[in-house]
Amino acid sequence: MNKLIKTGTLFLVLSFLAGCGSGGFHYYKPGITKQQENKDAFECRQEATYYNQTATANAYGGAAYTEPMVNVELAKACLRARGYQITEQ
Repeated sequence: MNKLIKTGTLFLVLSFLAGCGSGGFHYYKPGITKQQENKDAFECRQEATYYNQTATANAYGGAAYTEPMVNVELAKACLRARGYQITEQ
Protein backbone atom coordinates (compact mmCIF):
# COMPACT_ATOMS: atom_id res chain seq x y z
CA MET A 1 0.00 0.00 0.00
CA ASN A 2 2.84 2.42 0.85
CA LYS A 3 4.34 1.82 -2.61
CA LEU A 4 0.94 2.59 -4.17
CA ILE A 5 0.74 5.91 -2.32
CA LYS A 6 4.27 6.84 -3.39
CA THR A 7 3.50 5.92 -7.00
CA GLY A 8 0.29 7.96 -6.94
CA THR A 9 2.06 10.92 -5.39
CA LEU A 10 4.85 10.76 -7.96
CA PHE A 11 2.26 10.68 -10.75
CA LEU A 12 0.52 13.74 -9.33
CA VAL A 13 3.79 15.62 -8.92
CA LEU A 14 4.76 14.90 -12.50
CA SER A 15 1.27 15.89 -13.66
CA PHE A 16 1.59 19.14 -11.69
CA LEU A 17 4.95 19.93 -13.25
CA ALA A 18 3.66 19.15 -16.73
CA GLY A 19 0.47 21.10 -16.06
CA CYS A 20 2.39 24.21 -15.08
CA GLY A 21 3.72 24.39 -18.61
CA SER A 22 0.51 23.56 -20.43
CA GLY A 23 -2.51 24.12 -18.21
CA GLY A 24 -4.12 26.26 -15.48
CA PHE A 25 -1.25 28.54 -14.52
CA HIS A 26 2.38 29.40 -15.15
CA TYR A 27 4.98 30.41 -12.60
CA TYR A 28 8.17 32.38 -13.12
CA LYS A 29 11.04 33.63 -11.00
CA PRO A 30 13.91 35.42 -12.72
CA GLY A 31 17.49 34.42 -12.04
CA ILE A 32 17.08 30.81 -10.93
CA THR A 33 18.06 27.50 -12.49
CA LYS A 34 15.58 25.00 -13.87
CA GLN A 35 16.75 22.62 -11.14
CA GLN A 36 15.80 25.12 -8.41
CA GLU A 37 12.47 25.79 -10.11
CA ASN A 38 11.69 22.06 -10.20
CA LYS A 39 12.73 21.66 -6.54
CA ASP A 40 10.48 24.52 -5.46
CA ALA A 41 7.54 23.20 -7.48
CA PHE A 42 8.01 19.71 -6.04
CA GLU A 43 8.19 20.97 -2.46
CA CYS A 44 5.13 23.21 -2.90
CA ARG A 45 3.24 20.31 -4.43
CA GLN A 46 4.12 18.13 -1.44
CA GLU A 47 2.98 20.81 1.00
CA ALA A 48 -0.33 21.19 -0.86
CA THR A 49 -1.08 17.45 -1.07
CA TYR A 50 -3.62 15.81 1.21
CA TYR A 51 -5.24 12.39 1.13
CA ASN A 52 -8.93 11.78 0.55
CA GLN A 53 -10.02 8.55 2.22
CA THR A 54 -13.16 6.69 1.17
CA ALA A 55 -14.61 3.43 2.41
CA THR A 56 -17.57 1.41 1.22
CA ALA A 57 -19.21 -1.70 2.61
CA ASN A 58 -22.07 -3.98 1.73
CA ALA A 59 -23.26 -7.50 2.57
CA TYR A 60 -20.48 -9.03 0.45
CA GLY A 61 -17.53 -7.09 1.81
CA GLY A 62 -15.99 -3.68 1.62
CA ALA A 63 -13.15 -1.63 0.30
CA ALA A 64 -11.16 1.39 1.37
CA TYR A 65 -9.36 3.84 -0.88
CA THR A 66 -6.87 6.62 -0.27
CA GLU A 67 -6.50 9.14 -3.06
CA PRO A 68 -3.91 11.94 -3.06
CA MET A 69 -5.46 15.34 -3.80
CA VAL A 70 -3.79 18.69 -4.39
CA ASN A 71 -5.00 22.04 -3.16
CA VAL A 72 -3.94 24.14 -6.16
CA GLU A 73 -4.49 27.46 -4.40
CA LEU A 74 -2.19 26.35 -1.57
CA ALA A 75 0.46 25.30 -4.11
CA LYS A 76 0.21 28.72 -5.77
CA ALA A 77 0.50 30.48 -2.41
CA CYS A 78 3.61 28.43 -1.63
CA LEU A 79 5.19 29.42 -4.95
CA ARG A 80 4.30 33.08 -4.38
CA ALA A 81 5.89 32.92 -0.92
CA ARG A 82 9.08 31.69 -2.60
CA GLY A 83 9.10 34.73 -4.89
CA TYR A 84 7.43 33.31 -8.02
CA GLN A 85 5.09 35.33 -10.20
CA ILE A 86 1.91 33.39 -11.01
CA THR A 87 0.00 33.99 -14.24
CA GLU A 88 -3.35 32.35 -14.97
CA GLN A 89 -4.15 30.93 -18.38
